[in-house]
Amino acid sequence: MKHFIDKDLQEAVDSLQRSIRIPSVKGDATPEAPFGIAVLAALNDVVDLGKRLGFHTGVFENQVGWIEYGKGEHMVAFLGHVDVVPAGEGWKRNPFSAEIEDGIIYGRGVLDDKGPVIAAIYALNALKNSGLDISKRIRILVGTNEENGFTAIKHYVSSKQELPVMGFTSDACYPLLNREKGALHLHCEAPIENSDVNGCVEICGGTATNVVPSCSVATVNIKPADLENFKKEIEVIENGPFGTFSWEQSGDDSIKIETFGIPEHGSRPEKGLNAIMVLLNVLGSTTLPLPVLNIINYLNAAIGFEIDGKSLGIKQNDIESGDLTVNLGTLNLSEGKVSFTLDIRYPVFSNSSEILSILRSSFGKEGISFEVLFDAPPLFIDPSSEVIQKLQTVYRKETGQEPELLSTGESTYAKTIPNLVNFGPIFPEENYTIHQADECWSIDSFKRNISMMAAAFYELAR
Repeated sequence: MKHFIDKDLQEAVDSLQRSIRIPSVKGDATPEAPFGIAVLAALNDVVDLGKRLGFHTGVFENQVGWIEYGKGEHMVAFLGHVDVVPAGEGWKRNPFSAEIEDGIIYGRGVLDDKGPVIAAIYALNALKNSGLDISKRIRILVGTNEENGFTAIKHYVSSKQELPVMGFTSDACYPLLNREKGALHLHCEAPIENSDVNGCVEICGGTATNVVPSCSVATVNIKPADLENFKKEIEVIENGPFGTFSWEQSGDDSIKIETFGIPEHGSRPEKGLNAIMVLLNVLGSTTLPLPVLNIINYLNAAIGFEIDGKSLGIKQNDIESGDLTVNLGTLNLSEGKVSFTLDIRYPVFSNSSEILSILRSSFGKEGISFEVLFDAPPLFIDPSSEVIQKLQTVYRKETGQEPELLSTGESTYAKTIPNLVNFGPIFPEENYTIHQADECWSIDSFKRNISMMAAAFYELAR
């Protein structure tokens, strides 16, 4: 198989670049494209690639594509997705140009999850061309709404489509993740009652619930008589422990404040810096009208720069997966209303009902209501299961290292179908750039993943 991987590597890289250049962020639904035209284009692109390589292919309701090889009653599978989170701020390169520099490919989705999808296709192609005997069919399933609730794959499953007996996804890291925290995404809203202050402050921050925001902007409209005092307050804050921000006067009665953070996956808030919370800290130290200041100060007190949910009353942990984490992913404040989203990852031996009950009570006292956008229960896969044992064998042979079983705060497609586990794509010694600016992947690691996946397909299907 390695001979064919080497032979087709440049073609695989070209295919990955073509996929990255499709900006497949969730868009407006149409009758033909449930998650937007660009997302459907990305799906059709990889399915067409499978067809050109000689595989049996199909598309389920323009939501899930599949590429299949082999014969047999039973099927094993790889699950991936071609939708991506918004590019966000801070890129040094065009996030959808797929530039290659010093053997590294840059682009939104190169790791999450277009790179692994393309790697899986060429791994399957290497297995096909090798002529090795397998007893099960192998299917690559490609979803289109992983970043916004797993809707497509859930619909595929609930519609009684054929499911694999076991398989893997590749949407986090190696060696193997047999424990995934539960994931709650909440959309929260509160009215700002006093109409006299409506419009005095507008805030816009964040790009997605599951991303630590890197930028947030506020426009503060101030009476001319109060302008100089407000400017002095901002100048004092500039010397305080509030993170990085800039401000400028706009017109005779307006101040624009922009704050900057460090983007990161929403399941790893400890690795980033939340630009929205930087902004709320700045605004909380000024003399804004009380109805606006009250909600800002509540969010500063209840969330602030905490990531463990302590002040929200939901802090918890377990030995198997560690601490609960909280990320405030987006916030918008405009005339008469504030809305924000929370990404909460809770331990594997917990559940969401107690968390929701606590938040419903505490938020209710502040006039905040919320809607559950996404609730993915935790995942625990028995270390003695066949899929774990087989993939551990593959990792050991391919790397010469012992395949430790890990936990993660990320939610992957392993939660959607029984007997699936996350396997790759990031090796222990590599940088994690998923959901970050300048997301990137080395061609060497891309090739290593093709080899690992080819070995995994053979082990699971023989």
